[in-house]
Amino acid sequence: MLLCLTTFFWQATWSVLFQVNDAAVAHLLAKVGYLLILFLPTSLYQFLVEISERTHERRWVAMSYAVAITLAALLLTSDWLIAGTYSYFWGYYPKAGWLHPLHVLQTAVVVTRGLYVTFRQFQVATPEQRRRLQICIASVLIYFLAAIDYLCNYGVEFYPPGILFITLSIGPLAIATNWHTLVSP
Repeated sequence: MLLCLTTFFWQATWSVLFQVNDAAVAHLLAKVGYLLILFLPTSLYQFLVEISERTHERRWVAMSYAVAITLAALLLTSDWLIAGTYSYFWGYYPKAGWLHPLHVLQTAVVVTRGLYVTFRQFQVATPEQRRRLQICIASVLIYFLAAIDYLCNYGVEFYPPGILFITLSIGPLAIATNWHTLVSP
């Protein structure tokens, strides 16, 4: 649920960001949107831990949330993560600050760890669980392609296609979640 809510409000913020004409408002919206983005990798990791029933991973999920909270505090109090906005042909987009690569690294590590945990559970799962986990792994690999949007944070001007990958991946994740709810004891 947290993954879906975070994704929804992030994309809703971006839909407004792309339409504003004021640079100061764009900067504020970029920070609000990024506040949500900072928690996406961890919420995805938490989802994978829970659906994989790998409860011993929860301490690592908590640690990842601590990193996200720290990055959120830095986002709100400095320009180290988001250092303004670019004005692209479709609208404003957040400009990466000097500490932004740390967020990208955390994203890569956390999502990779989530995929690893899910794959490890897949190897020992019952046939029913395997199908659900297989859907999750495929969906997360599609979701991961949305990371192409990070290039826009570094001055590469193209309309960010990440929403397409997110849209393609959320449906199967919802199916896997409902399947998990229906077949779990």
